[in-house]
Amino acid sequence: MDAMSTSSSNSSDDDERDNHIRIKDYVETIVLNYAVDDFKSHFRMDRTSISTLIERYDPNVSLKQGGWPRVTSTKAVFEKKKNISNVIGAIDGTHFRINRPKVHPEDYCNRKGYHSIIMQGVVNSKMVFIDIYVGEPGSMHDARVFRRSALYKTATENPADLFYGKYKLIGDSAYPALDWLSTPKKDNGHLSNDDKDFNYRHSSTRIVVENAYGHLKGRFRRLQKFDNLTTIFIINCIGASCVLHNICQMRKDFNDDIFMETV
Repeated sequence: MDAMSTSSSNSSDDDERDNHIRIKDYVETIVLNYAVDDFKSHFRMDRTSISTLIERYDPNVSLKQGGWPRVTSTKAVFEKKKNISNVIGAIDGTHFRINRPKVHPEDYCNRKGYHSIIMQGVVNSKMVFIDIYVGEPGSMHDARVFRRSALYKTATENPADLFYGKYKLIGDSAYPALDWLSTPKKDNGHLSNDDKDFNYRHSSTRIVVENAYGHLKGRFRRLQKFDNLTTIFIINCIGASCVLHNICQMRKDFNDDIFMETV
């Protein structure tokens, strides 16, 4: 995970947490008796995913769980969607709502009028995050976030290391058109029918990253609003949620009815 560390969003809410009622042996006496649906409703993943996570837990585990895609299988799935070739990932940004920061609050106010932190994510064809960059303030444009990310630096300096001189990502019109990044045809009012068809297929292919954000925020409701937490904690929370999301995706732990949310 590539993360920015900035100033705190607000004071800690540790005092409020200390006042919560705690049940002795909660896991042993309560959680183990949850019905399947109740368990998934509370923890946002099924028992087998939780068991796998506990077995694999390591305090030094990298947040970059998922890894760069296996090119052949990934590009084949993307191409099957709408016949756009050599795509190995879809890129987009999203906002996570925070309280008004005490320091430079104007930097965090996004175009929709609320304060936020930005995440840039790249997903493969299975909605698994293969690269994330978290922590830029909400007022920053996606293109600038992109240029400040380690992904951009690596791909610019050594594109063959990531794209082998052939493959590419797919992103919306907020991003620059590059050899390794496909964007829609610019609509100047004179698009040909072929260009319109390409833009339709382009949109239908890259929607996978929007769906991934929907699943991420729907599964982990804590991400929908961070109150009184330091920025670095928020960044780590988002990164950890992406790891958990990836584990669930790779284990096919799905529930579209409750996980899809507005991004």
